[in-house]
Amino acid sequence: MAVAHDLLIEHGEAAMCYVGDPPWHAPGQRLNQPATAAKAIKAARLDWHVTRVPLYITGGNRLHELPGKHAVVRAD
Repeated sequence: MAVAHDLLIEHGEAAMCYVGDPPWHAPGQRLNQPATAAKAIKAARLDWHVTRVPLYITGGNRLHELPGKHAVVRAD
């Protein structure tokens, strides 16, 4: 993974979509018209599988789980 213009670049493609004039150096997928949220997510290559994982803090030399606190992260 590499980041350009603060965009995720995977396999040479920017994780972004747009309608109208291309932004910057035209990264991402151009759409002819505004899309639904689901279609925009797929066009922007943001249709990742995600999972919820517990959060931890360090205390001394140990990890302590924060009860009821989670992060949502990409599953890959």
